[in-house]
Amino acid sequence: MARPRKFEEQDVLQRAMELFWEKGYHGTSVQDLVQHLGINRASLYDTFGDKHRLFLRSLIHYGASGGDQLLNLLESDFPLRQKLSSMLKTAVDNPLSIPGQRGCFILNATCELAEQDSEVGAYTQVHLHKMIAALEKAIAHAQEQGEIRSHPDPRSLALHFYSTYTGMMMLSRSGACCDDLGRAADSALAMLD
Repeated sequence: MARPRKFEEQDVLQRAMELFWEKGYHGTSVQDLVQHLGINRASLYDTFGDKHRLFLRSLIHYGASGGDQLLNLLESDFPLRQKLSSMLKTAVDNPLSIPGQRGCFILNATCELAEQDSEVGAYTQVHLHKMIAALEKAIAHAQEQGEIRSHPDPRSLALHFYSTYTGMMMLSRSGACCDDLGRAADSALAMLD
């Protein structure tokens, strides 16, 4: 008779995500996971498969919790400038408030694995397309409503703002100061004037 699990799967997944986010995929060993999660190897393998499966589930978990908040913001009824300002503000404030300046887990996974790991690459591509599509839709709506000028086109602005956002996340992770990140955000928002 199998012994019952003595852990909450979602709690373990959250803690695994935090460890992968802090150390990266290659920097995290199975032993690190066993120690950090407080479960034995057999339970880890029985529940999550291998390290790679656990990493993918952690990435999806992060996207559902962090990414959805950003998508919800972009799909809200707030004025576009407020949406974009809030989005860029998370790039200034959030990574710097996390010990070790971890940045965005999806962006980190993209940089570390997307080129060599087709499953991670596919997931990060879907996330990228979702974010750009949401930005493009919000910008097009604001242009139709006369909230911002109609040029440049929504796609170009969406690419610009997402590139700025991800670039600010990387700068933050590299130790850029809040003032410099704030300047980058202000410069991007000036494109709406």
